[in-house]
Amino acid sequence: MTKPSKRLYVPVNTEGRRINMGHPKSRFSDNDVEMIQQMHEAGLGYRRIARAFKTSPSSIQSIITNRTRSQWTDRLKVVNPPEPTPDENQSH
Repeated sequence: MTKPSKRLYVPVNTEGRRINMGHPKSRFSDNDVEMIQQMHEAGLGYRRIARAFKTSPSSIQSIITNRTRSQWTDRLKVVNPPEPTPDENQSH
């Protein structure tokens, strides 16, 4: 007997597109983005923050200058959760 899948809610913009952590290509959690902004406000430069998050300075700059991660959540959308990998299906 299979378990019923849990509902997965993701943030979407006014056009219904996934944003922030809900986007499948998102590399940073919302907490990471907040931490990046706090580190920059504390005076740390892009390179130093980038080293801490193992990414490029340009990625950090995009977050700080609101080129990315700058949309507000309009609503939450229910999506199908990702299928478990074969390793997750095996019980230990």
